[in-house]
Amino acid sequence: MSAAPSLKDLQGPFNPPEELAQLRVAECGRLHEMPLAALSPGDLHTLISEGIGLQHLMSLALARLEESPLQQVNTYAGDLLSSVLSAPTSFWSVNPLLRKRLLALKSGLVSTRNSLEQEWIPALVTIERAELDEQLRKENVSKVACTKCSTPILQRTSQKNGGLCFPCLRATKEEVKSRQPLTDRERFVRWLWALGALV
Repeated sequence: MSAAPSLKDLQGPFNPPEELAQLRVAECGRLHEMPLAALSPGDLHTLISEGIGLQHLMSLALARLEESPLQQVNTYAGDLLSSVLSAPTSFWSVNPLLRKRLLALKSGLVSTRNSLEQEWIPALVTIERAELDEQLRKENVSKVACTKCSTPILQRTSQKNGGLCFPCLRATKEEVKSRQPLTDRERFVRWLWALGALV
């Protein structure tokens, strides 16, 4: 056996699980032949997620997690931890030392959660509010006169309404409507009203 064994050296030829997707068979087969010391955290995530070589890989993964429990190795923050937690409970039952190392991560995660809730999120919310306040301040300062009545209005309102404030816009719409010719129904109604007034 080589000084840096692979899963193939330790377990024999690669025998993919039946549920392993065909697209991942080649990738996992390649990783199965790589020396364990050469496997990246992303490689560990790939193999452990498929339940391959847990007995030999879990200690390597836990060593990575002990450095940074929520590290992102493939697709999202904490994905390596997620793959480790997906191992069946039967694995942890027969590996009490590894289980102890896994549970030791809990205190660090709790500390991270407390910092997230009590410090980081409030700080981000404060920064976000300051940005919104700055935007509102700029909008309030950036005013122009209504082209009809000269009332100061927001620049975006002017752009939306063709230079008019909302009261002038409504008045303009009503004025345009009043200039439109009457329909036959409107003429008939007005004729009846006028006839009634003469009786």
